[in-house]
Amino acid sequence: MEKPLYSVVNILETVKQLATTSLELQKLYLREKAVSILSKLIKLVISLSLIFFLLLFLNIGIAIWIGRLIQNGYMGFFIVAGFYGLGIFIYFFLFQKWINRAVIKILTK
Repeated sequence: MEKPLYSVVNILETVKQLATTSLELQKLYLREKAVSILSKLIKLVISLSLIFFLLLFLNIGIAIWIGRLIQNGYMGFFIVAGFYGLGIFIYFFLFQKWINRAVIKILTK
């Protein structure tokens, strides 16, 4: 009697190797995705930190400049704070609903 070319044992070994290889491939894929997300997150944190400090020092400079223009140092800071307060007021009472609707429309498309 001839020995079959593909015995059940050979088929089971091949399936086992295929499953192991597939599992390893999925692990590598997930690791690559995790590293990519972490890398993007680190870049975002660094970028936002740099932008924050840029805006902080820019606003301090503008406040000092306005204070010197009106010859009252601390009033420059109050004027800059008032400008931001006005911006927050406009956002919360006029544009918040409009912006929320626009974002929802974009995300649901």
